[in-house]
Amino acid sequence: MVEYELPRFSKPSFADKLEIPADITQLDSQEVSSLMGRFTAVQAWVGQQLCDVEFKIARTANGLDAAKASLYSDNPRLLTKLNKNQKEDILSTYPDIQKLEFILRNLHAVRRQHEIASASLERVVMVLSRE
Repeated sequence: MVEYELPRFSKPSFADKLEIPADITQLDSQEVSSLMGRFTAVQAWVGQQLCDVEFKIARTANGLDAAKASLYSDNPRLLTKLNKNQKEDILSTYPDIQKLEFILRNLHAVRRQHEIASASLERVVMVLSRE
């Protein structure tokens, strides 16, 4: 397997305290530039978090597929006349499958949170770039 080394961004120390001013038109160009830089740094960090979650989703999905394949080979009955839904119902009763499906659902929720945060940050940076 090929390992990719991605640039690492640590969470900016100011990320939890960063706020959008009520009226950005009152900011001078240096304040706008500084604020834009801060939001862009947080956006890069959120983007990295999103990428990390995507890798975890792929790994977990691959693990789930491998676990299902193993159960198919250990239980030839699953390969017989059952339709896909019936097979999935049977597979979902196995604790290992349940655990992986639970993890995968949670990772999808975390990915959605990061996507929303990234989109929001992108809008803020776009507004600031117009000032």
